[in-house]
Amino acid sequence: MSMSDYEAIQTLFEQTYADRVRGRDIEAYIAMYTADAFWSPPNAADCRGQAEIAEGFARQIANADIDPVFTAEEIRLFGATAYVLGNSVAQITDHSTRAIRVAKYTALWIVECSPDNGEWLISRQLWNNKP
Repeated sequence: MSMSDYEAIQTLFEQTYADRVRGRDIEAYIAMYTADAFWSPPNAADCRGQAEIAEGFARQIANADIDPVFTAEEIRLFGATAYVLGNSVAQITDHSTRAIRVAKYTALWIVECSPDNGEWLISRQLWNNKP
């Protein structure tokens, strides 16, 4: 893996994704995914494709602000595909009660390098709650 690929993937995982979750901009969020992406959140239905992921993300942020911090523990490249294994600690603020809770997750992503522009995009995203 070239350092630039590694850095681009790490930036997507640790910075870009977190910024777009905080920003609550559904179009910017969806722009990180391939057209046929698979999104598997904990305690919710799986989503396939950008339209379903947009709906799923909209449900997640409808009544809450999410402030995540992501850490990539392992990044491995296989040609134009890579995986990222990492974790997240997210502060979630409920809009109606203003209650704040902290959620911890383990995340596994498969990312693909776009042949059109060389941008790394999320193809598969699975995450689960951790105690």
